[in-house]
Amino acid sequence: MRGLSTLLRGSPLKRACAIVLLAAAVAGLRTQLLGEDDAEPELPPLSIDSSDELLVSADFAQEWVSHGERIMLLRGQCRIRQGDTTMRSRQMVVWERQSPARDGSAWRIDVYLEDEVGIDSPGRSDIDTRRIVSLHTREGATFQLARPAVSQDGSADPVFRRASSLREGADRSALRPTELAVPGQAAAGPELRVVQLQPQQAQIRRIQIFPRSAIPYNVVSFQSPHTTPPEQVWVITGGVVVLVHGLDRFDTVDLAADRAVIWTRPDSEGDFRSERLQSSDQPFQVYLEGNIVIRQGQHVLRASHGYYDAQEEQALLYNAELKAFVPDLNGSIRVQAERLRQLSRDSFHGQNAWVSSSVSGRPGYRLQSSDIFFENRLTEPWMRLGPAPLDPLTGAPLAEPVPWITTLNNTFRVEDYPLLYYPYLSAPADDPGIPLSRAQVGNDRIFGFQVRTAWNMFKVAGLEEPPGVDWDLLLDYYSDRGPAVGTEGKYLGADMFGLPGLARGDGLLYYIHDTGFDRLGRGRNRLPLEDENRFRATWRHRQEFPSGLLGIAELGYLTDRNFYEQYWEDEYDTQKDVETLLYATQSQDNAAWSALLRPELNDFWNTTQWLRGDGHVLSEPLFDGLLTWSTHTSAAYADLHPADRPFSPLEAYTPLPYMPDVEGGVLMTRHLLDAPFNLGPVQVVPYLMGEGAYWGEGMTGDAIDRYLYSAGVKSSFMVWRPYPWVQNRIFGLNGLAHKMVFEAGYSVTEATRDLSEIAQYNPFDDISQLHMRERIPTTTFDGTLPATFDPRFYAVRTGTGLDLTAPYHELVEDQQLLQLAWRHRLQTKVGPPERLRIKDWMLLDLEASYFPNEDRDNFGEDFGLLGARYRWNVGDRTSLLAGSRYDLFDDAQELWDVGVLSQRSTRGSIYLGLRQVKGATLDSKIVTASYSYQMGPKWVSTFRTSFDLEASQNRSQSLTITRIGADFLFHLGLNYNENKDNAGVAFMITPRIGPFANGTANLSSLTNSLSGGRR
Repeated sequence: MRGLSTLLRGSPLKRACAIVLLAAAVAGLRTQLLGEDDAEPELPPLSIDSSDELLVSADFAQEWVSHGERIMLLRGQCRIRQGDTTMRSRQMVVWERQSPARDGSAWRIDVYLEDEVGIDSPGRSDIDTRRIVSLHTREGATFQLARPAVSQDGSADPVFRRASSLREGADRSALRPTELAVPGQAAAGPELRVVQLQPQQAQIRRIQIFPRSAIPYNVVSFQSPHTTPPEQVWVITGGVVVLVHGLDRFDTVDLAADRAVIWTRPDSEGDFRSERLQSSDQPFQVYLEGNIVIRQGQHVLRASHGYYDAQEEQALLYNAELKAFVPDLNGSIRVQAERLRQLSRDSFHGQNAWVSSSVSGRPGYRLQSSDIFFENRLTEPWMRLGPAPLDPLTGAPLAEPVPWITTLNNTFRVEDYPLLYYPYLSAPADDPGIPLSRAQVGNDRIFGFQVRTAWNMFKVAGLEEPPGVDWDLLLDYYSDRGPAVGTEGKYLGADMFGLPGLARGDGLLYYIHDTGFDRLGRGRNRLPLEDENRFRATWRHRQEFPSGLLGIAELGYLTDRNFYEQYWEDEYDTQKDVETLLYATQSQDNAAWSALLRPELNDFWNTTQWLRGDGHVLSEPLFDGLLTWSTHTSAAYADLHPADRPFSPLEAYTPLPYMPDVEGGVLMTRHLLDAPFNLGPVQVVPYLMGEGAYWGEGMTGDAIDRYLYSAGVKSSFMVWRPYPWVQNRIFGLNGLAHKMVFEAGYSVTEATRDLSEIAQYNPFDDISQLHMRERIPTTTFDGTLPATFDPRFYAVRTGTGLDLTAPYHELVEDQQLLQLAWRHRLQTKVGPPERLRIKDWMLLDLEASYFPNEDRDNFGEDFGLLGARYRWNVGDRTSLLAGSRYDLFDDAQELWDVGVLSQRSTRGSIYLGLRQVKGATLDSKIVTASYSYQMGPKWVSTFRTSFDLEASQNRSQSLTITRIGADFLFHLGLNYNENKDNAGVAFMITPRIGPFANGTANLSSLTNSLSGGRR
């Protein structure tokens, strides 16, 4: 081609020679795409002998049964051989069913062929883009597959949809059937029916041709004498841009190349024009060569040479690259192939190709495949965050097109080194298509050298990944502990398992053969194991029904008490407990009910097994609104089980005195009447609450009941004053308003039972807190917990158990209590002048409680529970924070903290704070500093440190640095924990696809796996 370009710049005689050579060079390329040669004479009819064996071969196959038919969806090198006839294509659909006929044939086999279709028989060879063939044979087809067929419904696959539409005659008005039969064997021989696509109703197409640069192009125009009907041929050199307007899908297609040859129907003038209008059913075919760039909507194709057919919207490109925009990624997917065919508007087939999200160049990792199919699939999402789009004619929901990639004979390569091979992958284009989801390598004193990997189970098993579902295989190894294997997943969708409504859930199965020791902190850094075989099984499901009914199902099992804390410490400290339960609730207006079934599978925890029902009615008006009535009634059978003693005697343990081994019925009903009114500017709410409760077994094992009443009054009023003249650009003040709210509430509570007689059936702590309470009496208070630190009595002093809907109604005692609060808000206005909004510039809350019977209710002090909270939003990104909580009796709590928080928009945050925790023998002042920040487009870092000033002791440090590459996310983490005597380093790599979006949520997801917790 370089020689041709030299000739085209020479004399007229040389240009004429070059034109002939160039036309000959592209003739074969054009024939591959069109599958036709207008100058070729008609071939004799095709003959197939039905007595011959029918053999079908392919690289990959999906198989399913529908309406009594066996259906095979084939990809790769697909071939059908029968006698001397061979049919081949890159994609194929085969329908096979028994269909007795007069000629004795017992099977009917329909075949749809697409992409590089060829039918070879004695005396004839046909080439086309798609065909459909019907065969009658005496025996069914024999399939010779490179690997066993996958039993998977492929009815949503675009290839199958096109095949079904053609076979069922959905577009029969646009089809031209041609019957080919063997002469003299109409009754006995097989029938071959070929159906070809016809152009749709013609529209107007506009063609514009421009120079590619400031240098004008050269044109040679002539009519081809070898075609019927005749064609006008234009040979253009020197750089050209061809714009094709008016196509159905792309509106405008932009073709740019250094050289081009164009074939079209000659018009009345018969000469070259840079702009013309023509009917869309007229041929317009372009051969392109040299630095080709084709823009079609949001798709961009590049190639060295190729062919484009505007009439069929198809293309054949060599040394090509497709950059396809994927909306869910807000970015593009790159497919680079030795040969790339555009099969339809949004369907592409690449051979000897790779796919990556890298924006340019050869990526550091890639998925190399023999065949890559990129197409839009019509799928219905499992979960939709809004109404489904409807067809304006039928009113039926419209399926949403999803960009989809299917690949054959895949090799995952890092640089040029193959690491993994898999024959078939199929996934949405916003998925990297790589089986390895993440890999982490590290070393520390708890687990030793460790390798943690997660593999996408759908890709490992060769299955298509349903929308809204993640499922991973976990393969781990710890040199100081042992090998581990597991699986985890989550799902999100609608109308799952045949149940209407939205649903979501997650699950985890994990097993490890653990031969080491647990290291859980000071005093617990070498705990022997009860069993080397450790296992966890958890599953949580949430189902929202259209009627407002909510259902929750959970399964939670662990082999021992420390497994959860050792391997999932972050989840153990901050997330919901592992439980087994069935829960349902429904609310309507101001009424609600709930039901709970909660068995317990883990005997080493303090837990209660429940069979329970609750009903609520809130704020029901009585006597025309003079009174409101609320109620909470509960009926249950409960089995309270105290935790088993730890296996290791090295672990400190004191049984919790308020959780004995008891069981029985637990009944309770509460009723509240209040009468709110205004006394001038003061809002006043007098109230009266009464309760009747019964326990089948109390602390001593005997049945007990309790009756109580609580009467009181609550009041509040607000005063405020504006200061509109206060203006300050430094502090962002645009006027100022000071608002103060005074609150007061007095209550008297009397109960017929002392709290010490009632077992704590309803938990008020998580498992991690209960484990800590079991250790504190021994590790901190020499074996006996002071009454001032009894958590139940602290809850009573705050009035927690007096709320009508309190989930722990046991926490009530005889008490008189006056609660006072003084709340301040300094507010200003921010934003553009036309849309000003109110912002809290400074907040201060002061609280205190007064106990008239101080000896009974507050350890001899009339005032207690003194609290303060302060926040100054210095600017939009920086805040000063402070808080405190004090009591005045001996050895009481003294808690306070102060800190500064600066947030850089969505890029990260910085915090520096000091906190004191003091009470009885406890005394610590811990300084904490942390930051999480995206330093630039390629780097993210986080750092945390804490130091105890009172004990002059280091606590812990962690540092994580993330490199955001075009292909991978690289994480490097360092951590040190003085309490556990542990130091470690970890390296994690995660395949990346799509752009990295700024945001603190992204920063957290990037660094969480290295800075805390197992995963």
